[in-house]
Amino acid sequence: MTKKQTPQKQKATSKKELILWIAIGILLVAHIVSAWYLVRLWNNTEAISKESLYTLVNRSEESRYRQPVIDVAENRVYIPEARIYMPLNDASRDMRYDYRANGEQPATLYLSTASVVGRQSEQHDASCDKIITLSQTDEPNRSYWDLAGTLQPTKDDFRYIFMHKQESCWAHYDETRKVLAEVAKMIKNY
Repeated sequence: MTKKQTPQKQKATSKKELILWIAIGILLVAHIVSAWYLVRLWNNTEAISKESLYTLVNRSEESRYRQPVIDVAENRVYIPEARIYMPLNDASRDMRYDYRANGEQPATLYLSTASVVGRQSEQHDASCDKIITLSQTDEPNRSYWDLAGTLQPTKDDFRYIFMHKQESCWAHYDETRKVLAEVAKMIKNY
C-alpha cells in the first residue's frame, strides 16, 4: 500500500524544488560570469606577457650595442675595439655597433642606428638590427645578407661589407642601410 502525500507535503516539496532550481540557476549564471572574467583575464595576461617579452628582448638588444666614440675636433667617429674610424656625419653620429671577436670565430662588426636598435616587434625579423656587417670572409648566410662592397683590409682583417636584406624589416629600412653602407665604405685604420 502506497502512502499518498498530503497537499501540504506536496506544496513543501514543490517549494524546496523551486528554491533548489533557483539556486542552481544562480550558480550557473555565476559560473558563466566567472568563466567570462577568467577568459578576459587570460587574454589580458597573454597580451601583457607578449609585450613584456618584446620589451625585454629590445632592452637586451639595446645594451648589446655600443655608441662609438665621437671626436668633434678631428671630425671622426671611432670604434676602438676594431681600431677603425670613419668621418663624422649625420649617419655616423647616430650609429651604434656590436663588435664580436673571440678566438674560435673570425671577428665580426655589426653597424646599426639608434632608431633601429631595440625597436623590433613580432613582425620584424630578429636580425633587423644588424643593418651592416663587416666581415673577414665573403661567406655569410646569403638568405640574410647582400654584398655591399669591399674595404682595404682593416687591422681586424675586415674586407667585406654586407647589407641586411630588407624583406622582413621596416619600410624606411632601405634608405638607412644604403646610408650606413656608404659610411662603412669610408672606414680607415688608426
